[in-house]
Amino acid sequence: MKSTNTLVLNPTENFVMNIKDDFELLEGLYISDNLRDKNDKIIFGGRNEYSQKLKFMKKDWCERLGATDIDFRFLSGLHAHIITFMSIGNIGDTVLLLPETAGGHYSTEAILKRLGYNVVCAIPDNKNYCVDISQTIDLINKFHPKFAFIDRSEGLYYEDFSWVKNTGIPYCIFDASQYLSQIITGLYKSPFSCGFDLLLSSTHKNYPGPQKAFLATKNDNEYWNRLKFGSNTYISNSHPKEMFRVISTITNFDKLKEYSRLMLEASNYLEQALYKEGFPIIQKSKNNIPTQHIWATFKSKEKTYKVYTELEKIGLLTNYRLLPYDLGYGLRIGIGGAIQQGLRLEHISDLAIICSRCYKYGYSYSLYAATQDLMHAIFQKGKLI
Repeated sequence: MKSTNTLVLNPTENFVMNIKDDFELLEGLYISDNLRDKNDKIIFGGRNEYSQKLKFMKKDWCERLGATDIDFRFLSGLHAHIITFMSIGNIGDTVLLLPETAGGHYSTEAILKRLGYNVVCAIPDNKNYCVDISQTIDLINKFHPKFAFIDRSEGLYYEDFSWVKNTGIPYCIFDASQYLSQIITGLYKSPFSCGFDLLLSSTHKNYPGPQKAFLATKNDNEYWNRLKFGSNTYISNSHPKEMFRVISTITNFDKLKEYSRLMLEASNYLEQALYKEGFPIIQKSKNNIPTQHIWATFKSKEKTYKVYTELEKIGLLTNYRLLPYDLGYGLRIGIGGAIQQGLRLEHISDLAIICSRCYKYGYSYSLYAATQDLMHAIFQKGKLI
């Protein structure tokens, strides 16, 4: 893939915002979140200066997220999943999970079961592309899970999950990887305001940061102490260069707000334009809070794959995948990364026309040339943030 002649139209890939990178000397060092003293088992010399700076920089993130504390030592979202559930519970504990069939991550259930948890899956509402709350509450009342984990990897809507905590589940976790930009800038209601105790997120999907992940806690309690002990035990190196790069992105907050707003506005515009041009997208309900995700479904798995490969030939990189809610195979489209490449509202109409022509007629050199001309105009805009 060459970024000079392809446009990334996948909601789970992104391009890192412009960061003043003066952290080269940190690569390979062992740096703690906390200042070390004689009571610690192991101390590396000359690191307290960095630990102090890290502690100071984390305050901005906590204020923006409404968190008490935050930990950036995780390599990716799934790494954070594993460390979290290795730390907070015990073999045999029951977890309420958002399953893959309801838009959850396809790996999480396997991870939890391998760690010895009993998994109870929320019930999907395939008609409305959300969770069937009534049926899921019945399951909760039957199995009394100790934990809830809402990891929405796929979703057309930003669902209100405040009812989860209201069922009496002691500890509730929300994965914000697909929504972080909007949550941190206030466009989406914070999961903490919906009763969740722990916020988990990668920083390289919806958010245009380096590849990392973090945990943020609403309260400094026994569960958080378990998580801090677990991350200290199970993570040997925090990869401090990338950690400091991620943390410094919050200084671009005004630009991040603009990016977050444009992501939703451009996604809505693209969805409407694609529908107008006859591209078979699933239209979102105006009664729900939309995400940047756009789904397209076709007559068959084979037709889906053909459209996917034809779009790839002209330089438009979508995501072929099995969609939730019994929709079968489809295309997942998103524009966060494309905005970082230079996509703006004035390009949306032409982009939708090209996508539709490729769907209807397949690849042609003239269509490829038109796509390249459009990308030239897009790339001249450059990164928004």
